[in-house]
Amino acid sequence: MRVVLILLFALNLFALKIEFLDTKILPNKKVGSYKFTGISDIAYDKNRDIFYALSDYGNIFELKISIDTNSGKIKNIEYLKAKRLKDFKKTRIVKKRLDSEGIAIDGDDLLISFEGSSRINRYSKDFKLKSRVKLPKDLAYWSRRDRSGDGFEALAYSKKRGFITLREKPLFLEKKGFHTIFDSHGKICSFRVDPNFKAVTEVEILDDGNLLALFREFSFRHLSFMVAIKKIYINSPKNGICEVKTISILDGSKDGSIDNFEGLTRYKKDLYLMISDDNNNIFQKTILKVFRLKDDR
Repeated sequence: MRVVLILLFALNLFALKIEFLDTKILPNKKVGSYKFTGISDIAYDKNRDIFYALSDYGNIFELKISIDTNSGKIKNIEYLKAKRLKDFKKTRIVKKRLDSEGIAIDGDDLLISFEGSSRINRYSKDFKLKSRVKLPKDLAYWSRRDRSGDGFEALAYSKKRGFITLREKPLFLEKKGFHTIFDSHGKICSFRVDPNFKAVTEVEILDDGNLLALFREFSFRHLSFMVAIKKIYINSPKNGICEVKTISILDGSKDGSIDNFEGLTRYKKDLYLMISDDNNNIFQKTILKVFRLKDDR
């Protein structure tokens, strides 16, 4: 009986649930000179009440998305403007250093992470490059050696930790079978790779300081994507290992609105948006989903 009570208590401690409220397919139209495609991340700026959508191709878009906070329904989407990110020589970022993947907001600045040449840059909100973000020694050591397409895939920001990032797939330097999470001070913790969802595509800060995360896997059997939404407990690691709990699993073979989801942002209250990367591919779509994160305890 005691064991049963302990198990019931433990289950009650984790009672997060997700309610999906609306889904929209976003047209890949041109905004100025740039096609709205290959969207790898999205971030909500509560001070300006706009969204930034980041493309794999070094383009950044401003969007006005009107959402009913009660129903979660998307009422209107307006494409405001777009610009190509520039590098330190005030020129377009060269192709091999172009793969922009993560965006987070730090006050009046935008933090943008890149793959190919793994780094984090700081931009103003009018998209002017201000500085290269200094990395802690353990992360800098790895980033100098990584030229893959799995670099700083996920990016978030908190006042306590500064930036938080992790690679899409485990570091070649780390213990086999583990992902490692870093912040601006260094390594936070590691967690075991889920064999069913090996890739981490985005993280977002929760009110308790832990992470809401998107995991993704492509099923060659069904030619569709599988997506898992999980909570990562970075505040209470044990022996350097942080616990991970699955909240929801989305199966693209059963739901046509499930695609290559890579972007995640909090909107207002308990509402979140996630967006998919169409890879500039006619067989995929840029899909925006709104969901409510509920605590049913």
